[in-house]
Amino acid sequence: MRKTFSIALVLGILAAVLTASCGGGGGGGTNASGSLISSEITIGPLTPQSIDLRLARNTSTTEAAARVDLTASLSGSTSGTVYVLIEDPDHIVTAGSALVSSSKSLATLTLVLSRRLPVGTYTSPVTLRACKDALCAVEFAGSPQTIQKNIVLDGITVSPSALNFVSSAGVAPPAQSLAVTPPAGRTYTYDTYPYVNFTFIAGNPGTVSIAEVFEISRTETGLLVQPKASFPVSSKSKDGKFVLPMVLRVPTYEGYGSETVNITYQIGAAVATTADNLTVKSDSLPTTGPLKSSVVIQW
Repeated sequence: MRKTFSIALVLGILAAVLTASCGGGGGGGTNASGSLISSEITIGPLTPQSIDLRLARNTSTTEAAARVDLTASLSGSTSGTVYVLIEDPDHIVTAGSALVSSSKSLATLTLVLSRRLPVGTYTSPVTLRACKDALCAVEFAGSPQTIQKNIVLDGITVSPSALNFVSSAGVAPPAQSLAVTPPAGRTYTYDTYPYVNFTFIAGNPGTVSIAEVFEISRTETGLLVQPKASFPVSSKSKDGKFVLPMVLRVPTYEGYGSETVNITYQIGAAVATTADNLTVKSDSLPTTGPLKSSVVIQW
């Protein structure tokens, strides 16, 4: 039984099937992956044989995904559906589509590449199979094929992803550092909201200017955040919690996404606040669930 990396995503891309005036061929034997072979269709080598790209990482839901076209010659015919299974251990190929030329002699496969994965280099080969069934128990001649890839996702990295300070009223906690690495040859800026959200144990939520709560300075490796010991907003030194969202970005757009760090400062006793669920307007959106590592296209 064939094992895929995860549950496959099935896309009904085209209703068209490969047909011709002549009848389809038979089949026999098995291929290297252990599937039965059908000679109804013969698929030529895919071109290009490798994917070499450098992409700007961006987790925005509005940012266009990257796409790569692969082409292969076709011969023969079938009256059934052709399934294309794409297996990518790196999870960077997330969807696809297939188009067959009017002469039924050329197929174009478009791969959709995620730009939401962490910054890094993705080099695991992609395996593509053309099959008579969704489980790929029977493959067409010329399947499977392997495409090499060297895809670099470039972008700003920040560590850690959050800073948490705890102290008592009138005592400043030790400063903490953020390690910030922009893309090669780029710099970065950091944006903070005009005010820090706060909630006192005995009082209503509100805001206070950042300068009254935090000192933020640049270092050789990133940023240093130092909370202050006392604030004009609270002459009585009430206990409470302060929450500051910080957005780091490459100053010129160029397709790079931003990264958000939430900074919290707890003074005295713990307090449950709505600020913990603060919604930050940013293009650094979390993914929902694991990305699929195998994709099935049906044409």
